[in-house]
Amino acid sequence: MMLDPTLVAGIEYDLRHYRRWQARLAELAAELADVSERRGDVVILGVRVQQGHSDPTCATAQARERLWRERRRLQRRVRRIDHFLKAVSSHHRRLVELWYFDGRPSHVVARRLHVARSTAYRMRQEALATYAQVAGLVPQRNAG
Repeated sequence: MMLDPTLVAGIEYDLRHYRRWQARLAELAAELADVSERRGDVVILGVRVQQGHSDPTCATAQARERLWRERRRLQRRVRRIDHFLKAVSSHHRRLVELWYFDGRPSHVVARRLHVARSTAYRMRQEALATYAQVAGLVPQRNAG
């Protein structure tokens, strides 16, 4: 299946940022815990809130809400990639890990998978098509 180039660019963006998003989710958990413990004259997401000059409770609630929204958005994106990784074969998963997560060039990916470079490109297209299907970005193929 040939995918729209814009769709491919979006999928590749997601795959390249997967590990960064996982790390950010861990940071968000710590930030959410930290925001909940702040009192008095504090800095909340880079904005100094002084007792009596502004409402620190409101600022804390707003900061917490921004963090929760970011966390939900990242969790959806990470979960979508997790589902994709479970749906593809081990060869395709290894290709995605090398090509997108590790940022290896195509000739290195092909060598590590013990396939021709053209085969690596074909496998990449197959993996991206599977991602698009698993993520609901294109209609599912009929099994018959």
